[in-house]
Amino acid sequence: MKRSFSLVMAFSLFWACCSYAWVDPEMDARKHRRVKAWQGLDFTLTGMSSASGTSALTYRDAINDLWEWNGGTGIDSLGWFFTGGASYFFYNVPKTTCFFAFDCHGQILAGSNLYYANGGRRTFTNAGADSIYDQGNSMYLFPRVAFRSIYQEFFSLTLDVGYRIMVQPPHIRRTFGPLVQNDLDQMEKGNKSGLGASVSLGIVF
Repeated sequence: MKRSFSLVMAFSLFWACCSYAWVDPEMDARKHRRVKAWQGLDFTLTGMSSASGTSALTYRDAINDLWEWNGGTGIDSLGWFFTGGASYFFYNVPKTTCFFAFDCHGQILAGSNLYYANGGRRTFTNAGADSIYDQGNSMYLFPRVAFRSIYQEFFSLTLDVGYRIMVQPPHIRRTFGPLVQNDLDQMEKGNKSGLGASVSLGIVF
């Protein structure tokens, strides 16, 4: 009985040594560090300086625990827009505390998006008279920094702050009614480069 037990122990020790010899410690460390890749849909609730649109739907896909890409569509003062871009995770921890109180998956990321807006038509009424202006297409970049908190790997809250850089400002043309400088000033204000921020709610799957 003792001999059988000794043989089993010796074989187990030998097998453990062989198994350890085939384990790559660096690969094992990366495996345990790696964050589960995820995808999500973001619904943008609000925007400032029309940087992310007053209403937007964005699909996000994490390639790994360092990079994600995104694409979406929405509407803002520049008209309907389409966007695509990528972000790099400076902080991506599945188990941490967000807002000093809630357990979450916390992320801090930086990246940039390119926006293409197809423009549209706007109508202003002054002293009972309508003026109609056509706004052409435009393109702008929006480099940003974002904080995202994911709860139960299902619900996400994202806060974005960035700066809109107009690459191709839209051409504005009056097509009907009197020309009112205040109308033009209002449209031009929505087309300028400037700081932007947005808050988005999302689902993760």
